[in-house]
Amino acid sequence: MPQTTTSRDDARDAGAILRELVTTLRVFRLAGQRSGQRTAWSTASGVLQYLEHHDARLSELAREVSASASVTSRAVDDLEHDGHVERQVDDSDGRACVVSLTPRGRAHLQQTQREIAAEFADVLHDWSPQEIRDALEVLQKLNIRLADFTARLHDGPRKDLTR
Repeated sequence: MPQTTTSRDDARDAGAILRELVTTLRVFRLAGQRSGQRTAWSTASGVLQYLEHHDARLSELAREVSASASVTSRAVDDLEHDGHVERQVDDSDGRACVVSLTPRGRAHLQQTQREIAAEFADVLHDWSPQEIRDALEVLQKLNIRLADFTARLHDGPRKDLTR
């Protein structure tokens, strides 16, 4: 991939965007802590969201949720204990296991997503439909770029997490 030259304005804009994202994440982290529930961005939540579309080995899960193998393994252990995921021997390699979402895990994920979305909807109550579409478009574009960036960090191809 060709290297690009970053101007001072680009770096300043990137810094401003990062500050806004950090502020947003802090608000969501605080809301999650106050509610006492798993948050929408925890490793466990990321694992469930990924498994909603793909069964995966632990190494793939760790890469896709941008967490270490040990953190991902602990999250999977907890999710398995709660009955949200199950491990099965990988047919292509008997030494490895594949993690998949259980019906209970799927129901938990959907319920959690509904609850978080309902709370977040209050924040957007005065946004126009166009503002919501514009924000969604920008966030989707950013997430595609961030997925590409993360894949380069891991030296692997990017998977589409939306399918």
